[in-house]
Amino acid sequence: MLVPIPHYMACAPLDAWVRMLLTPGARPSVAALPRLVLNLVLSGLFTVVTLPERLVMGGWALVRGERPVQRRAVVVLGYYRSGTTHLQYLLSCDPRMITPKWYHTLAPQAWVLTWSVLRLLLVPFMGEKRPIDDVAYGPEWPTEDEFAIANWSDASPLAGRMTFPNEKSYAVYRRFHFLEGLSEGEMLRWRRTMRDFLWKVSLLWPERMILLKTPAHTARVRELVKLFPPGAIKFVHISREPGAVLESNIAINQKFDPYLMQAAADVETLRKRITSEYAETMRALERDRKELPPGTIVDVRFEDLHADPMAELRRVYETLGMEFSAELEGRFAAYLDAVKGHKPRTKREEKAAVPKELEWIATRYGHDRPAHERVELPRLARKGASAARSTRLAFALGFMPVLVAVCWAMYSAATQLRQEWLVWPTGVVLGWMTLWAVRKGTTGFGIAAAMMTALVWFSLTFTNTYTVTYDVNPHPELAISFAEEIVPQTLNQFGKPRGLIWGGIGILTAYRFASRRHVHPLGKECLEEDHRTK
Repeated sequence: MLVPIPHYMACAPLDAWVRMLLTPGARPSVAALPRLVLNLVLSGLFTVVTLPERLVMGGWALVRGERPVQRRAVVVLGYYRSGTTHLQYLLSCDPRMITPKWYHTLAPQAWVLTWSVLRLLLVPFMGEKRPIDDVAYGPEWPTEDEFAIANWSDASPLAGRMTFPNEKSYAVYRRFHFLEGLSEGEMLRWRRTMRDFLWKVSLLWPERMILLKTPAHTARVRELVKLFPPGAIKFVHISREPGAVLESNIAINQKFDPYLMQAAADVETLRKRITSEYAETMRALERDRKELPPGTIVDVRFEDLHADPMAELRRVYETLGMEFSAELEGRFAAYLDAVKGHKPRTKREEKAAVPKELEWIATRYGHDRPAHERVELPRLARKGASAARSTRLAFALGFMPVLVAVCWAMYSAATQLRQEWLVWPTGVVLGWMTLWAVRKGTTGFGIAAAMMTALVWFSLTFTNTYTVTYDVNPHPELAISFAEEIVPQTLNQFGKPRGLIWGGIGILTAYRFASRRHVHPLGKECLEEDHRTK
């Protein structure tokens, strides 16, 4: 059943949807129509909301012209399921780098105002782990810049993989993976979208290097070089045993159902597509890397990164001519300590055979020899709850609900409106303050923050019934009955869709915030926690 849930393009502008729906083969099935309608409605809303920023930044981009992005960049290369996300998360612990986050890429047409709201609005709708593979993620977490290209201009292969996977549309979108066979207009669209998105992100952090990760970039090295000044871009290529990569990709593609607008491709079709695309991607990398100067690209085997991560990271930095400091090593160690329980592969992937078409990849990148000997990292010390945490928690769940309730009541009285929408910022404040108090959230703290948000909402609904309806009493000689007038009107308010929607969003937001173990990439948070406990 195609459940109508938000698509990864829900925040994209309508023109991106129109472009996609006009692509040959991009015909939604009847069963997918409710899903399509929901996402077009959401897209229409974001089209209107982001229009002012889009016009301003679009005009600025026109004035800026075709100049390269004036930043240094590090790009993680590697085919899908090769360990690129793990490597991106690791490198994002380097405070000298900035990488696109989910709230950037889901609405790339926007800028700082919309992004600031979206990073909060996404909280109740994004769990702590990606649904497809249980890898940690969230609005503040790094992601692929490919989502930004897809959502802004549809100049991306994602639609052929995750939305319209039939043969015709897949063939059209596959061209964007390699940036080959494109018309002049299509190529220009990809370049402008990529350049303008990176430019907008870099404006917010002008002193940092840009860290990018998109598996399709493995086949685009020669084009990526053109986006930056000479010598400003470096590449880290991570590879994994080809048989495991193939099986993992087949498994992950079968989990794209929440985004599909038509029937999924069968397993045999997936196997042929992935094998062909994987082999061609690696051949494109072999072609392009010959044009790079020494010290521009370094190769890492996933197995070695897993076995002896610190040695591999040190080698990466030394090869690319970047400083590897003791502080940076501590950040990497904190991240690795936090994810040490994650299993990188399944037994099925470990035993996967390497197809003949991919055998050369195994030989070329050394997957026909054992990984490095495993090196255990030192365990980071942790201390239990402190008196300071108890004080912060009392402030977050004791004082803050009262303060928020008073502010809400005063605003409602001043405007003579209930202002039900304020339950959402109430959930943001109480959830965030709870997380601030405890540093690392739990289900219990999430429930506590959600209950306090519900209590504020419930209390203010009663209070506002009196304030808005009876504050100016035309018959002061007649007493107002709480049981006969206030209670029925208040309960009637609880049954209205608008109040229920805002209430649900606010309560869920509070829970999501306060239950999150990690809001940001793990290295930064764990290092800060380690410093606090020393």
